[in-house]
Amino acid sequence: MSSGKGTESGADLRQIRTRESLLQAFQELLQEREFDHISIGDLTKHAGVARPTFYLHYKDKSELLLAPLRELFVELDGLPESPGAGAPAPVDLATVDAGLREQIRDMILLTLDHVSRRPVLFRLILSGRAGAIAQRAIHDQMRLVLERVLQSLTAATGVQPATLSASRYDMLCGFLRRAEGARFAHWLRPARPCS
Repeated sequence: MSSGKGTESGADLRQIRTRESLLQAFQELLQEREFDHISIGDLTKHAGVARPTFYLHYKDKSELLLAPLRELFVELDGLPESPGAGAPAPVDLATVDAGLREQIRDMILLTLDHVSRRPVLFRLILSGRAGAIAQRAIHDQMRLVLERVLQSLTAATGVQPATLSASRYDMLCGFLRRAEGARFAHWLRPARPCS
């Protein structure tokens, strides 16, 4: 008699293969046409899966579009906090500064590694109509990261930074998103090797 574990891992592998098939089909279709001109039927036919199977994994094509970004966000959330983040205040500012620099470097390296695994897909989802949807998700994630960094700074130093209004957070996130977006757009250009 077999244990349920073997069945679960087989089901997990099927789910992973199905999601990969859908992402691959999505990438291929995005190379042919704009996001708004791709239907769920197009995706499922191209991926070789049934339409109900698509809905077991994604609620709509926007969720499929954001899936690679969400995977990245989960990986970024798994990074350790900067040194001094959980320590009683006050902590040496040089230690906090070095820790934040290390954390930012780790975030950039993890992002580059993640994007380099699917350079064509990221190039496609960051452009056109799809890009507008992806940029909003990136903006929202940057805001969460900024809030977390400010909370870490406050906890580590005991100094409460100036409170940022929602509009200032949005302005700062927009600036960072555009700056990093330009860097990634340059890095993901088709003429450049993505390595």
